This record gives sequence, C-alpha cells and structure tokens, in this order.
Amino acid sequence: MHVMKNEPFTGTFCSECACTMFRRSRANPAVCLSCSHESTHHKPQPISKPVLVIAQELAPGGELFSLLMHGGAIPEPIARHFFAQLLAAIEHCHQREVVHRDIKPENIVFDRHNRLKLVDFGLAACVADKPEGSIERTLAVLHSGVGSKPYSAPEVSYTREMYNATGYKGKPADIWSCAVVLFVMLTGRPPFYRPLLK
Repeated sequence: MHVMKNEPFTGTFCSECACTMFRRSRANPAVCLSCSHESTHHKPQPISKPVLVIAQELAPGGELFSLLMHGGAIPEPIARHFFAQLLAAIEHCHQREVVHRDIKPENIVFDRHNRLKLVDFGLAACVADKPEGSIERTLAVLHSGVGSKPYSAPEVSYTREMYNATGYKGKPADIWSCAVVLFVMLTGRPPFYRPLLK
C-alpha cells in the first residue's frame, strides 16, 4: 500500500459529502449522479484542493459481494473469521482517527491468501481535527449523510430530520455497518433495504 498526502486534485467539491466531481443526472440535471446532492451543494467553479491518495495492492481473491452473490450465506466459522479481520481493519483505521463511512461487501476484497482487505476510502473522513489530549477529540461528529443506505447507521441518514442537525459519531456508525455486513454474511441478505421515514 502506498499513501500520498496533499496531492492536488481539481474538481467541483460538494459541501455536504466527500464527492469531488459533479456529474449531472439525465432524469434530474440539478442532482449529482455521484453523491445524489443538488448542484447547489457543489462549488460552482472547479477548485484545486489537496487530497489523500491511497494506492492499494490488487485483490486477486475477488470481493465479498461476489462471494455472497454466487454462494449465498457463508458458514458461521468462516463468517466469524472474516468478521474478525474486518474489525481489525476498522480498529486500525479508527486508531488513526479515520472513519470509513462506506463499509459494505463491495468494499471488502481478498488477497491471494484469502485475507480480507478494506478498500474504497473515497468517502472516508479524518476526525482528528482537535489537538491531542483534547476532550473534544473523542466527541468529533460528522454531518454529511454519505455511504450506502442499507449498511449505514440510522443517524447517518436522519441527522437532519430527527437529530436537529447535531451530527453523528463516525466510529460507532462504522461499527454498525460492520454488524450489517456480518448479518449479510450469515444470512445472504441485508436486514433492511432502505431507511424508513419513521
């Protein structure tokens, strides 16, 4: 794995999420295909920002999603083994104050030795914006409702409607997504398909 910090990238950044390029929808030209936010949330002129680039090794073992699509549910001992690896990957990220925000079977791949790898940090956020040792450091909240809804914690989608825009904590939301992935591994289907208004 190779990490490059502060690489210049030019795009129309969204103020609501991590989307870096506005792509018009044919059905509704005012909505971005990438992030589903209205064009008013994107900066109108392309600007250049420093971004973090993570180059990971190839995953010849394929992705968890394909395994589930072709084989259905995974036997409990194997699911337990994969889940332990997923939690270790998330713990590694969280110790470095990075929240993934898009944990789902499509973003879990395997190397040639069938070791689990977490990929696609395109929606990830760094929550280490407070000084080391600061009490606020552990209370960092996020406000953009990004991620795949069937795997996202309720507070990610409902942060405005039900929580008075107070935001949500990214680390517990990641753990929720891990639990949903475990459910999918054991049953072959998601526990729910979309958030409900109530």
